[in-house]
Amino acid sequence: MHESGHGHEEIRAVIDTSVLVAGLFWRGSARECLVRFTRREVQWFATSAVLQEFAEAAWELKIAENLRQNPQPWLNWVEHRVTLLAPVPLSEPVSSDPADDKFIECGLAARAHYIVSRDRHLLRLEKPFGMAVVDDRGFLARLERVRSP
Repeated sequence: MHESGHGHEEIRAVIDTSVLVAGLFWRGSARECLVRFTRREVQWFATSAVLQEFAEAAWELKIAENLRQNPQPWLNWVEHRVTLLAPVPLSEPVSSDPADDKFIECGLAARAHYIVSRDRHLLRLEKPFGMAVVDDRGFLARLERVRSP
């Protein structure tokens, strides 16, 4: 039995915009989270609203920071590789930033184990509806513990 209590079940995660954008443009723990997804160590879920925010944020950052990398090939790849779900609407806001609730709605639809985020509003929630909200470094550490016998 894995320490996480997930057994041999695939780890189900929602990655928020802060982690995706950091992973697209820079090396580091956020990119390693994306690598783990490409290796199919994690099942990644999104909604249409999440994908739209990914695209808007990536292009805004590219333009604002005059970054060389074109995010569109990555965005296309993500769109075709994530499991797209309809959100489970919340009856009332959960995050102190209502714009972040789309990740919780996605997590509920996915029955996600984790929401991976750098957003302080989401991280403050710790474990809404039984989903652990962790930053990218914490998520990688948990993946290592799950992989270790």
